[in-house]
Amino acid sequence: MILKANGRYVENVAIEYNAGLSVNSIIKLTDERESAYQFNPEEYNKIKGLMALEVAGDIDAK
Repeated sequence: MILKANGRYVENVAIEYNAGLSVNSIIKLTDERESAYQFNPEEYNKIKGLMALEVAGDIDAK
């Protein structure tokens, strides 16, 4: 499967996972569909799981 972000195709994804304490990611985008990486479902699920965000509340909330 080909992924898109901000209207551009995903060419490469680099994820650094530090024992559950931090996740750093770099996503390389391209305008060329031919340069987009073909992700398999397992790769996509790993990326989605590592980059999942959830609402934790407002800063002003007590």
